[in-house]
Order: sequence, then structure tokens, then C-alpha cells
Amino acid sequence: MKAVKKVNKKNAKKRQKKNVFSKKLKYYLTPLGALMAVLTTLAFVWGSQKTELLASLTFNQLQLGSSIKLTALEDARNIINDQNNEVITIQLQYPIEDGSRTRNIQIPLDETGFQFELDESSFQAIQLESTTPFFQDGSLKGAAEEVINENIANLQLDHDQWKTFTERLRDWITRESISPKITWNKNRGWTLLEKQHGRMITEETFSKIQNLLSRQLRHGSAPEKITIPILASYGDVDFGEAEALEQQFEVIQALIKEPLSITIQEEQYFLDLNSREEIIFIDENGVSLNKKVVMPWIQDLSENVHRPSNTIRITGKEEVRYGATKAITEGEFLEGRRIVPEEVWQALLETFNALKKDAEASREVPVRVYEIPLKVYSEIEETEYDIIAVGYSEYSEGNASYRVHNIETGLKRINGSLIEPGAEISFNTLNGVINHEFEYGYAILGGGSGLSLGGGICQVSTTFYRSLLNAGVPITMRKNHSWDLSYYRAGGYGLDATIYPSTGLDVKAINNFDSDLFLYAYNRPETEEVFVLLYGKDDGRQVTLEPHEEYIPYYGAKTLKWTQTIDFPDGRVEQNSIVSRYSQ
Repeated sequence: MKAVKKVNKKNAKKRQKKNVFSKKLKYYLTPLGALMAVLTTLAFVWGSQKTELLASLTFNQLQLGSSIKLTALEDARNIINDQNNEVITIQLQYPIEDGSRTRNIQIPLDETGFQFELDESSFQAIQLESTTPFFQDGSLKGAAEEVINENIANLQLDHDQWKTFTERLRDWITRESISPKITWNKNRGWTLLEKQHGRMITEETFSKIQNLLSRQLRHGSAPEKITIPILASYGDVDFGEAEALEQQFEVIQALIKEPLSITIQEEQYFLDLNSREEIIFIDENGVSLNKKVVMPWIQDLSENVHRPSNTIRITGKEEVRYGATKAITEGEFLEGRRIVPEEVWQALLETFNALKKDAEASREVPVRVYEIPLKVYSEIEETEYDIIAVGYSEYSEGNASYRVHNIETGLKRINGSLIEPGAEISFNTLNGVINHEFEYGYAILGGGSGLSLGGGICQVSTTFYRSLLNAGVPITMRKNHSWDLSYYRAGGYGLDATIYPSTGLDVKAINNFDSDLFLYAYNRPETEEVFVLLYGKDDGRQVTLEPHEEYIPYYGAKTLKWTQTIDFPDGRVEQNSIVSRYSQ
């Protein structure tokens, strides 16, 4: 009964407070009081929007009656704090193609905006601050039994905190849908990022979660787990485009599996299509080679390959055999080289496009290397010589080892020869005797073929003859082979010249220039080509060689005909007919 009296006393105090509030209301009805009333009301409304009282809770609702430790106000505070700090498990349910997967996160209750607040005035009004344990064998003792339904705590929701909680959760969950795309990065190279649906959570879901928490907490405890369904969003993903990208990526993978290879005079260079960003790209034409990215690489290659030519200085002359004079020179016989970047780009592009059609096509990129001619300076005549003419042939179809040896031996013998103005030019004289320095090889002998010392030397005499033709000097002796041999077709089909020193068969001409003629003769093993260059003082004559397409029948075999035209600076024009008859 004592406890009941205390409760009645408490009610009396409340009635007393109500009377005081009624008296103060008259003050608010004055003009100034009315203004203050409006401001006070606005403040109350704003405050109620920020923090909302959801419920007043009793001992039973808070389940404080289940603890035998509650003996005083401090213990009640601790229990309320524990409930505010209780960790809620939130189970996120992600959608995947064949179902869903879950992931749990944990967050303290007070971070959601929900919070229990102890009403200490009510707690003190029922004088439980110093009550001894009032639980015994699951039942209440004495006065405590009559206050078990007394409101001692409030459940509140801080809307700002709830908004912060939901925004954090939304930011963590939400993901934009991703259309598939092909990308490149320095760590993985070319990669296909597959299509990916987005993730989203709706305001309706958050509203349901709030209602669930509110209902559960009104009974004094938080739910053990809250499941949040996450929705899939597909945005603007075009699945037809996705399939096309996958096909393009297969093409890219086939292209980048090995680099493109460029060989320049036994030096190899590689263009790795997967080595740098945007070296290849995708446009309306499919997979393309990016010129803006590749051209700087080609420029670097061009600079690396470029080699200036050497200068040979003629300091004197000496007779090496009767009728044969060689220049005394300083410097290495080494011509320069260069490549044309635009030509390299076109070659790369053609190889790349061929690989797009057939992944097994060759990755070798054919690149033309241009020689920068050797420079020759005559200290005897105190002038730099011009290149007057070039003779050319190639021996890819006649590259037996004995032929290659005899070709290189003959070129070394005539290289550096010097022919004075007005002197006769004789290949046999410049080449010298065919001796043990040469090897035996097949040659045309009579109506057949057989082994002969120096077999293949005619590759050199033919190239030598072509340089004389292009120089426009008078040819005094030349005979074509009796057979139409494939060895001599490149560089002038029908412009071959055979020699046979033992019978006097030779290639002869007259130097009708006003300067010495200097011979630079060499071969290029990697391309199986032969060159004979004539240097001297250019007098301005222009030489053209025109082949006749038709074959002129001759005794059942064939005849090839060329016309040589020489235009001299003084206006004279000279034409010479070159006829080659082959028996087979």
C-alpha cells in the first residue's frame, strides 16, 4: 500500500504542474505572448521532425524484470546503454544470374537513429534508486510488483541519424550497370570487362525496415537479423552489342598473342600489339591499328636503323696487273641505309589486316631498306665524285655455295678499280686470271653444261655490263649466254653478258668521260643481290633503256631486244640496239 500512496502522490504532483501550466497560458495570449507562443510552437514542430518519440516503455516491455542484477538506477542505465549499443545483423541479399548470394554486415542500434532513453524522473518517482533486489525465484517482491507496468523509458527515432544510416547503406550497395567493353591497362594488357547488372535499394525497402525496427523495439529488443533485398538494374546494357564485343575481343586475343616482326639486314625488331595503350582500337571498321600510336614507334625504328654512308678518299693509284689500276683509298667501304616510315606503316597495316582475316598468317613484315650510296672523294682530282651509273642483278635462283663464293671473289677483284679517261675497260683485265681462288662450278660448255673453274663468275660480268650500259659509255664487246638462264633475269631480262677468258670472250668498253671512273662492287648476302656502281664526274648525259615486249623468233628459240638511248648535254642523241638470242 505504501507504494500505491507514493504513486497517488506522484499523480497529485502532475495535477499541480497542470494547474501551473494553465496559469502560464494566459501570459501567451498577450500580443508578445502570442508571438512567443508561435516561436515556441515552431521550435516544437521542428524538434519533433528531427527526433520522434515512438513509444513509452515499461519494465515489462524493456524486459528488465528478467534480470536479478537490477538493484538501483545505475544498473538500469547500464542495461539501457547495452540495448542502445546492441549490434544488429543486416543481411544483404544480392541478385546473381542463377539465384542470389548473401552478405552480412553489423551495425550498432544507435547508429540507425533508434535509441532508448531512460526516464529517470519516473524512475525516481517510484523510489527504486536504492531498492534491494526485488527479483526472487522469478517473482517480484513487495512494492515493486505494483509498479511493473510503470513507464520508465522512451523509444525515440532521430530522423537525421536514420537518413545518414540509409544514405551510407545506399552508397555502399548501389552500383551502376556496366555495359561490356574492351579496355587496356599496363598490368593486364587488353581485357574484356563483361556486362554487369547494377544494384539498387528502394525507399520502400527502407520504410519497411524502419517499421520492422519500430515494431520490434517497442517490445524492448532489436531483431536478431534484418534481411534487405537488393534489386538488379540493367540500365542501357545492349546485349547484342555485348555479343559483338566478345567476338571482337576474340580477334584481339588472336592478334596480340605474338608480336609483329621486322627484319632489317639480319637485325630483328618487334612490335608488341599488347605493349602499350591504344596501339589497337575498336571503331566502326572493327579492330584497327592506331597510326597515331604506331607512327612514333616507326620513327624511333627509323632513327635506330638509319646509318649514314662512309666516304672513301682516293689518295693515289697503283697498277695491280698490266692494264688494271686500283685506287689507293682511305676509309671503309660501307654504304648507309634508311627506311621510309610511311612505307613501314603500310607494310605493318597490310600484315595486321591479313592477320585479322587469318590468325595463322605470317607476322613477318616486309620492309624495304634503301641504301645511302657510298661517297667517294678524289684527292687526285680534288673533287667529290658523282654516282654515274648502277648495275644490278640478283642470284636467289642461283645461290649454290660455289656460285656465291665465285661471285664474292670476282666482286672483290674488280672493286676499287680506276679507269682513266679514254682508256679501255675490260672485265677480264680487271678480274684477272681465274685461278685457285675460285671454285669449280657448273657453266655452259658448248651445247651442254659441266664443271668449270669460276662457274658463276658471269653473275659479276653481267652486273658489270649493266653498269656500263647505264653509264652510256661505248660498249666494244659483249655476248649474251646461249641459254636463257633465270639467274640473270632480275635487273634486266636479256641484258646478260658471258665471259670466257681462255677464248678471249670479254666485256669491254671505252671510258669517254673527262674523269677517272671508280668501281664500287659488292653483294648483299641477306638479299642475294649484286651491285656495281660507277663513280666519276657526271657530264650530264642521260641514258634510258627500253625493253621490247615481243619475242622475235630465231631458229625456234627466242630473241630479246632492248633499245639504249643516250641524250648528251650538247643535244646529240645516240641510239643503240641490244639483241640477245637464246637457243634454249
